[in-house]
Amino acid sequence: MNAPFPYLVTTTRGEILVANGAATELFEQPPQVLVGRPLSAFNAKRRGAVQRLMNAAVRSERPVTAPLHLRVRGRDRTTRATVTRHAGGRTDSAVLAWAFTPLTATADPHIDELMGRAREAGEGAVPVTPERGDDTELTDAIEQAVDGEDPGPVIAAVVQMSETPLADLPERSLGRVARAAVTALGADGGSVTELSLPSIGATDDDVRDADRVQYERQQGPCLSAVTEQRLQYTADIAADERWPETGKAILAESGFRTVLAAPLIWDAKVLGVLNVYARRADAFAASQQDVATVLAGPAAAIVYHGQVVRKAREQAENMRRAMGSRAVIEQAKGILMVKRGLTLAQAFDTLVKYSQDHNRKLHDVASEIVASASPGSR
Repeated sequence: MNAPFPYLVTTTRGEILVANGAATELFEQPPQVLVGRPLSAFNAKRRGAVQRLMNAAVRSERPVTAPLHLRVRGRDRTTRATVTRHAGGRTDSAVLAWAFTPLTATADPHIDELMGRAREAGEGAVPVTPERGDDTELTDAIEQAVDGEDPGPVIAAVVQMSETPLADLPERSLGRVARAAVTALGADGGSVTELSLPSIGATDDDVRDADRVQYERQQGPCLSAVTEQRLQYTADIAADERWPETGKAILAESGFRTVLAAPLIWDAKVLGVLNVYARRADAFAASQQDVATVLAGPAAAIVYHGQVVRKAREQAENMRRAMGSRAVIEQAKGILMVKRGLTLAQAFDTLVKYSQDHNRKLHDVASEIVASASPGSR
């Protein structure tokens, strides 16, 4: 509950049960006033937005994320809410965990639009559509690409987005989650690992060493959390018979005894693990393990969104290279048509035949022809 971001627990009907210090600052209300009130009382702009988000979270097996507009003391505040349905360890009543992160007016709506469309295109997408603000060049370009029109503008827009400080937003956000877990559990270190990226947002070098030992040996709580898709807890890693050699190496290199690994599950797939370490034995009670499970929900959403952005950047770069290659080939065809009096089809066939006969890429052949026809060439 000492997380640096606003954090609430509500019933599935939206009644606030718990609010941390950051949440009381966001809503400008003391805890005794917040607890017992419906979260929908703070909803602004679209009526029923809180209820729709809750309904989606109750139906989903994974965290649900969408922008949420709040009205606090007569002022509107726009945040991103990540909602996770959580059954808890000792109760049959489901609750909803809410994590709020800020949305900037100039950049985040771009990401929301891009990620919203990515979620809609994926299998099993949760039917929560990010709320749009004013139209921008980026959202217009995305819609053109989705409608099958010129993809050029969206390529430029995605590349431009990747060059802004938002490009490392997922890593910075995961670092905050790791630090929040350390604070909430009274731990000595923490990190988030993706399946091929260990130690994201690691709190110190000892944590990186503990993560590295597990990845090098391909065993340990972190790896078991991935394969078994459930939380792994060991009260004394050096004495745990499941990973005897790995446990001893972790203790020797980092000094950690207690290890907790909570899988980051999104759409029934494990995307990574939230790792929490302590130097004393049996450091985390059952209730603290529940807290780690709840924090894993927002972390899973952040990892998923980061992967969507990385994939979009890669696809944009591939499309940009393909379009550049196509432009060079068109120039080469035009040069052959002028110099040899060929038709468009004959010029292309000539390029292809030369490429095949000499076992060279078509783009390289075209580039050589364009270079030889430039004014500075001989």
